[in-house]
Amino acid sequence: MSFLKSTFKNYPYLVIFSLSLFLFFLVFNVFSWTLPTANPPNNDLSPPLDTSSVEQTKSGNLILENNLTVGGILRLGRFSSHPTGTNGALYYNTTDNKFYGYSNNSWQELGGGGGFWTLSNNNIYNTNSGNVGIGTTEPTAKLEINAAGVSGPGGWLKGIHFTPKSHSAITLKNPDTGKGGLLFGLHGINQKFYFGHYNPDDSWDKYLMVIDAINGNVGIGPTSPTEKLEVSGNIKLSGATPTYRITNVASPINDSDVATKGYVDAQAGSSIVNINSITTQCTVTGGSGYFTIYDVCPEVPPERYIWNQGNLSDTDGDGCLESDSLPGFCLVRGPNGWIEPKYSQQVLVDLTSSINSFCGNYANPTLTWSTLGASSCTASGGWSGTKATSGSETITNITNTTTFTLTCTGSNRQPGIKSVTVKKTVSCSMILIYMSSGDYNGALGGRNGADAKCDLGGALGCQVHKAFLSVNNVDYIANFPTRWGVNNRLPIYWYSKLDGNITKLANNWADMLDGSILQSQVVGTGEFLDAWTGSGPSGMVAADTCAGWTDGTDNSTGVHGHGDTTNSSWISCTVTDNCSWSGHRLRCLCQK
Repeated sequence: MSFLKSTFKNYPYLVIFSLSLFLFFLVFNVFSWTLPTANPPNNDLSPPLDTSSVEQTKSGNLILENNLTVGGILRLGRFSSHPTGTNGALYYNTTDNKFYGYSNNSWQELGGGGGFWTLSNNNIYNTNSGNVGIGTTEPTAKLEINAAGVSGPGGWLKGIHFTPKSHSAITLKNPDTGKGGLLFGLHGINQKFYFGHYNPDDSWDKYLMVIDAINGNVGIGPTSPTEKLEVSGNIKLSGATPTYRITNVASPINDSDVATKGYVDAQAGSSIVNINSITTQCTVTGGSGYFTIYDVCPEVPPERYIWNQGNLSDTDGDGCLESDSLPGFCLVRGPNGWIEPKYSQQVLVDLTSSINSFCGNYANPTLTWSTLGASSCTASGGWSGTKATSGSETITNITNTTTFTLTCTGSNRQPGIKSVTVKKTVSCSMILIYMSSGDYNGALGGRNGADAKCDLGGALGCQVHKAFLSVNNVDYIANFPTRWGVNNRLPIYWYSKLDGNITKLANNWADMLDGSILQSQVVGTGEFLDAWTGSGPSGMVAADTCAGWTDGTDNSTGVHGHGDTTNSSWISCTVTDNCSWSGHRLRCLCQK
């Protein structure tokens, strides 16, 4: 103590400086130290994270409560086999050089190496040198699809499914030029399969074959075949000797060409023919030499005759030979057999239906008939009762395939019978509304005349095809489901003649008539002209219909719909037009 006092007395400034320095270091260490908030691993204090360039290692987990931004390379953990995982974890496998992610309580491969898919602008292509499998792990071709478990219509598996478009195609380019080649097309609107060819500059060349899925017709050359097989060109029948050809010429060229009946008739003019007098509307009294059915009765088409070769007798004793299968039918002898004019002693009946098939809940076909030589007619099948010898009748609410038969009799004639069948087909798929090709005033010719101005019924395969028009208090747009068998549950689309595309107009019939539609006519068809409708906003008949669409003068007016609106004026504009105005079109309905 005396030493301290002596030192302080003799060296006061030195003592004060030393004490100040000691206190400074004591306070600095106290205030610069912050205790950790948790026990560090291994009872060791690791260096804190800092912003220096020195690499740092942390032996425990690092948990961030917010985002992590990496300015350089992010290196994941590397293991030679799967470590213990937790959902959301990632690591790199050094054995197979692939990334793995832990998902749904198991490790899943994320990809290996540089990946097999590469972007090229808006395209993506596969860099794999092998095959690609969809639904299979062992593809045997460049693309193999296993569609097991993906069922479609009729139990078919959906291997490839195109999204709903008017037309889609599969093409094969020419391997020498890389352009031009073959096309297999599917047309959703026309319901046709197309086989075609396009040129090296990618311009269209020609259709080779068309299959119509609606009626089953096949066209080789023609794109709208009207028969089960329609060919533009010759047909060769091979596989036997000799080989025959069917040619579309009036006269055969080669010995193996199949000849037409007209050609055969024209070549058989040298024989002597005697014709007994027969009672027909074309009287033949006799003669000699070659004659045809047109010589017997030139105004009667060939289908009114039956050709027979034998088994002939005069069963009724009138001096005129008859067919044993059709007694009472008079025959005359021709160069190629016996000509039997059905016209002569049989009542002829012609019966047609306004529709041949339907796909809705029901249909209302109109039957039209005419006869020749009939005095009375009786209906059977889908209708009944005594009928006039000519006329028309609408049959309401048929729900299934129905056959209508008309049997007519006449004095001294065999009865004539004709049947027509209206088929119920598979369920309808949609309703299309398209624009007529011409512009018209109000004199449309009533319902029938207006319907005749709709020109795509055959091309679109329509089951119901009507002008979209209200005519009177029985035939009006809101009543189409009852009057014409339109399916009121089907979606309705605009159809564009310009490009074949469809645009949804309404979800169903009620949705279409609720005061607004989804898209306007000009958007859906590309055509802006207003259209005659004769309808109120809800599809009821309006007071102004140009006298049932028979008047094209200024004496009456008609309601039309706007082409560029989606409110109720699309079907019923508040301002009517004089029926002499010829600047409106017609909308046409097609149910298919």
